[in-house]
Amino acid sequence: MADELLSLRVIVVSQSPNDHEMFRKAAVASRVPIELVETDGEAPASRPLAAGADLAFFDVDLGGEAVGRMASAARAVANPPFTVSLCAPDGSASFPTDGLACKPSELEEACRLLASAIRVRLRSRVLLVDDSPTMRTIVRKVLLATR
Repeated sequence: MADELLSLRVIVVSQSPNDHEMFRKAAVASRVPIELVETDGEAPASRPLAAGADLAFFDVDLGGEAVGRMASAARAVANPPFTVSLCAPDGSASFPTDGLACKPSELEEACRLLASAIRVRLRSRVLLVDDSPTMRTIVRKVLLATR
């Protein structure tokens, strides 16, 4: 299925150079070609978010309100990216994004995080088998409503 995805545009919004470096190395190690856009705050992220992306990672250290505004801006584009809040391992705050992940501290963690996020963007095919047309319709609607 990875053959269906030609390339991926990923936005990382963090003030930490370590976060940028971690994602840069993970992008190079990825089997899918990745265009990585790195910004250090909400204002510099507005243009890349408006231009569109497949994935967007937001550092919660930028502030919950800033992450919320960036997530809203990302959802406003025609084909919204899958958004992820990056928090410290002990962080358990609420998040306005599609997902929540711990900030990677090692290259292996960054590669695993990026690979997991890539799978979210790949199209999935589902074979639905049930003898009830009502159940098939319900499951179809639920699947269509999810990312």
